[in-house]
Order: sequence, then structure tokens, then C-alpha cells
Amino acid sequence: MSVLSGLILWLKSDAIHFGVVMVRNLVIGLLTALVGIVIRVICSFAKVRIKDFTCEYWPAILALLTFYPPLVVGRPNLVLRR
Repeated sequence: MSVLSGLILWLKSDAIHFGVVMVRNLVIGLLTALVGIVIRVICSFAKVRIKDFTCEYWPAILALLTFYPPLVVGRPNLVLRR
């Protein structure tokens, strides 16, 4: 269990949304600056320029998953019948 899970439960926030946002932020960390080896690997496999990849990737992921939680928790809620 995560160190922050107690805080999330105390705040009565949705744990699934928190988990997805946390993982997304970690991925952003792997894609940028000094650790950006992941973006180079993805672009070399896809045979895409880094500039083209980042122009398409950032806006959609950041806006949709962070500011519209039903996209993140919709399917788990359907499966778990919450």
C-alpha cells in the first residue's frame, strides 16, 4: 500500500483517480529532461520524430485525465457497480 493511501482515504478522494494521476505524473517524469530515455525509445520504435510525438501526446493526456475524473474511474465503477 502506498504511503499516500492514508491521506487519500482521509480526504475521501477517489483512490483510482489518484492512482492514475500519480502514474501519469511518473510517466511525465520519465519522458522529460534528464530521464527522457523513454521518449527516445518510443520514438525510435515508432519511427517518429520526438517533436511530433510530444506535440500530440501532452495536451490530450494532461487535460483529460487530470481535469475529467470520470474518464479515469468510469470503467472501474462499471465493473465494481459503485
